[in-house]
Amino acid sequence: MLARPGNRSCANPAIGGNHYGPAMVYMSAVSDATTADGSSSGFKVAQDLHAGTMASWGTEILNANCGKPTFSVPQTLAGGNYLVRAEAIALHAASGTGGAQIYMSCYQSKWIWCDV
Repeated sequence: MLARPGNRSCANPAIGGNHYGPAMVYMSAVSDATTADGSSSGFKVAQDLHAGTMASWGTEILNANCGKPTFSVPQTLAGGNYLVRAEAIALHAASGTGGAQIYMSCYQSKWIWCDV
């Protein structure tokens, strides 16, 4: 999130500089993921909030996982096109005039369920 394109290494934090805060993943059903603009409402599928220590903030869990959020797709999810939005909220400046900083990434996806 703070790294420059092509300069991402797991040796460096994905979101550093004391940017502690929660990390969440949302999904939203869309008719065509390749043309959707992200304006449809979504639902939360994962969250890492705070469990009492600095190392337990969602952003620290994200860093420990090399900047990659992990989540399980709900088994009740219907097949189709979805947008997936991963976001981290840095709270270090939330009480000041700058407010919280939101870092997000969006992905297009098509889910097809198969009986195995």
